[in-house]
Amino acid sequence: VNRLDLKVAGLVVCAKTQRAVRALSLAFSERRVKKVYSAVVLGRPSKQSGIITTHSESDCNEREIRHCQASVTSVTEWEVISSSTTTSNRHGIRPLSMLRLIPHTGRYHQLRRHCAQVLECPIVGDMLYKGPLLWKTQLFLFSAEVIFVHPFTLEEVHASIALPS
Repeated sequence: VNRLDLKVAGLVVCAKTQRAVRALSLAFSERRVKKVYSAVVLGRPSKQSGIITTHSESDCNEREIRHCQASVTSVTEWEVISSSTTTSNRHGIRPLSMLRLIPHTGRYHQLRRHCAQVLECPIVGDMLYKGPLLWKTQLFLFSAEVIFVHPFTLEEVHASIALPS
């Protein structure tokens, strides 16, 4: 029912019937599904948590112009889960931090942009937004939790998965 960007790992929601696909797709488009991501970033944000709200003239997927939207707002809730003291790599001596990210909107590369451009802490492996490459080509962004109301039983479904080791 939902999808992840090419290099993002983690949970996706699948449906068994066409009726469930329609109901869940509607829930996603109406932002009634809470998605929680974990990311390893280079650096340590200046605050422990916050809400990022950005406004841009457009939100475009450069590969597919048909996905462009004019004048959009992007909102991400974030929290530092942990930080290393310092890490020495080709980007100098900077710590790595684990963030919990909750997108309230679903803009193109929203989490990647907010980490790199607003927090000034790019996601590890995110070559597009100047993130350091520490292990092969892996983007250290992970879909860890999905919370939604089941379309037929109306019970809250909370799916989560452990971070990869």
